[in-house]
Amino acid sequence: MLVVRGLATPSQIEAALAFQQQRGGRIGAILIAAGILTSNQLLELLGQQREIRVTLPFCERMLARWEEELGAAHPSTARARYNLARVLLADGRADEALELSKKALETSRLLYGSSHRWTKQSAEVKEACELALNHRGTQMLARLRALELADGQ
Repeated sequence: MLVVRGLATPSQIEAALAFQQQRGGRIGAILIAAGILTSNQLLELLGQQREIRVTLPFCERMLARWEEELGAAHPSTARARYNLARVLLADGRADEALELSKKALETSRLLYGSSHRWTKQSAEVKEACELALNHRGTQMLARLRALELADGQ
């Protein structure tokens, strides 16, 4: 989650984990002591992590259900893929999210065309996944926040 959000580099995380393995302690406290995170950032991340842990199984079940009951090319299945991709991306699992977002985008384009709102949202999630995989977390977060604002309208 930290790398995807641009708050830490992979090498900083590796160093913190090595320190934890040698001396023990909580990873969050180590990251704060190293100046990588603030306590407010850690609290925000832990809250988001809790939300993800509740939402993720639900999204996985819904996608499996819609694929089984409605088929892979159904609009509800495409939307479930999109939702799961967003949650996986928020959880720092951009590689898994990218595959789902590609499928959601492909299905949305076939069903609605390129100018439909859901197609555009699927394209945004796909692009955010690619940015996250290229360690451009700040840009990825900006795209996700824009998407969240658009979803609320």
